[in-house]
Amino acid sequence: MNSDLPPLYDPSALTEEQKELLGSLPFEDLIFRKLFDFIDETLGSYRCNHTFDLTTHFLKKQGVNFLEHRTYFTAHEISCDCEVISLLESKFPIDLNEFNRRKF
Repeated sequence: MNSDLPPLYDPSALTEEQKELLGSLPFEDLIFRKLFDFIDETLGSYRCNHTFDLTTHFLKKQGVNFLEHRTYFTAHEISCDCEVISLLESKFPIDLNEFNRRKF
């Protein structure tokens, strides 16, 4: 992660739920942000097949083994790619407009 970039969220403005979510992430929050973007873009062209195929593919490219972290997703009642977006994106403390302007 480029530490020269300002944070994508204001840590002092986080709710307790957001602090808990960030504290429980099994890998870097930047990977989650990129995962959201990847799934959102991909599902714009394809329908969800109600598997973790996209999540698994993306995380593999990031050097993360999805199977090692599957319990995190199921603990948050996420059972497929589209639920990664619908359940976590609403809770994740990020300014999506600022995120989309960034170059990673």
